[in-house]
Order: sequence, then structure tokens, then C-alpha cells
Amino acid sequence: MDKLEFRSIEVDQCRVCRGVWLDHKEIDQLLSLKQLPERLINAEIYERPTQSISEGHRTCPRCLEFLIVVDVDGIRLDVCSECKGFFADRGEVKLLDDASERRYKESLES
Repeated sequence: MDKLEFRSIEVDQCRVCRGVWLDHKEIDQLLSLKQLPERLINAEIYERPTQSISEGHRTCPRCLEFLIVVDVDGIRLDVCSECKGFFADRGEVKLLDDASERRYKESLES
């Protein structure tokens, strides 16, 4: 994995599939930015991965536990039950950002 830093937020990006590993609470920090980094939200800037590990077979890069698949707003994320980090496949950070924005707008309408 490559370490990327965006305004002191460090995320890890897989060199092969371009998915990202986010430690516990890093998604909150990313979504608080006025604009997400292009390389995290624009899946089209990368070629399709030549290989990947399928959901349900991935392990946590921090504690080596098997990740569990959790549905968040229709987005299937691989989450570590031990350290609470998660793996977002290529393009899923954008989907999380869209879902967060949608929930925010809905809360204003209530």
C-alpha cells in the first residue's frame, strides 16, 4: 500500500486495485474537507485492476484479522471488528461522500 497524506490525514491506497484503507475515524476527517482529493473520488483516473481480493476474504493490514462485510447506505465496506478501520474499494469514498451529503440535506429538511 502507498501512504497518501491530505492535509495531515494519512490514508493507505492499494497499488493494485486502488482501494483505500482508512483507520478508525479517518473517514470523518476526510469528509470534513471542503473537497475530497481527486485521486480518492475519481475512479476513472485509474485503469481497472488486474487482480483483487474479493470481499469476505480480505484481512486487516493493521491487526491481520479477517474483515467483515458491512452495508453502509448501500455501499459494501470491509470492516475490521478489532481496530474499526475499513477498506473502501475504488470509487467507494465518493459514494460515502455522496451518502453523507444526502443525509445532511435530509436532516435540514426535517
